[in-house]
Amino acid sequence: MEKDLSMSVSTKSPSLFQQAYARIQGEVLRGSLPPGGRVSEISLAKQLGLGRAPVREALRQLHCDGVMQQIPRFGTVVRVPRRRDIIDLYELREALETYAVGKAVERISPDQIERLEQLLREMGDAARALKESGEPYLKPEAVQAHLAADMAFHSLLVSASGNLHIADTIRKKRVLGRILATYVLRFDLPMLARTYRFHHRVLRAVKRGDAEAAREATAEHIRAGMRGMLEHFDRHHEEFGLESDAFPPQVRDALYD
Repeated sequence: MEKDLSMSVSTKSPSLFQQAYARIQGEVLRGSLPPGGRVSEISLAKQLGLGRAPVREALRQLHCDGVMQQIPRFGTVVRVPRRRDIIDLYELREALETYAVGKAVERISPDQIERLEQLLREMGDAARALKESGEPYLKPEAVQAHLAADMAFHSLLVSASGNLHIADTIRKKRVLGRILATYVLRFDLPMLARTYRFHHRVLRAVKRGDAEAAREATAEHIRAGMRGMLEHFDRHHEEFGLESDAFPPQVRDALYD
């Protein structure tokens, strides 16, 4: 039976770096550190109750992940989502995930399929809850729960491929993808329904062992996601501070280049 790399659990406590990394991610996703916001290493260390060294290391890693931007003679800033980021991220996902899903069909275990079914149910539950609420959009906490299930679904399929390098590359971009989705998309009922249908189609192909259909469904899902993300970004780009004069010219050039 193939080991599910995404489901393995370490018996060791997370390091201070891992704690800082996860908690700073959480601050960004909650909006406490918004796009374009300047990040103080000293303030973060005090807020998180951690030393400056693990916070500094976490910020460096988030810079490598494309979440933070370290600007010379200015400091660290939460990266502002750009149109090019969306295109690059989705093109990378299409190239890697479609291949990985095809391999996953050959190697996936019954336990992994059961977990995919559970994640799909969670996505369906989110759509039903929104419909019953009468609200137009998911609330922020529900958005994060939905995104967690969505990304866990994709991560598990990639892990099931057994290709560690693909899994690691996608993992490093996962946070940026979640931030883009959080700040760019509007999670209404049609969007949730489309997401559910695409995942259901992928899972159905995986369960019947049809690698070609699984790859095709995954590619269509990712392309549709990119179109939706770009449409929303073009419509709401002003919300990301793209017209702001809050930064010196050299900083604006770095942020919005």
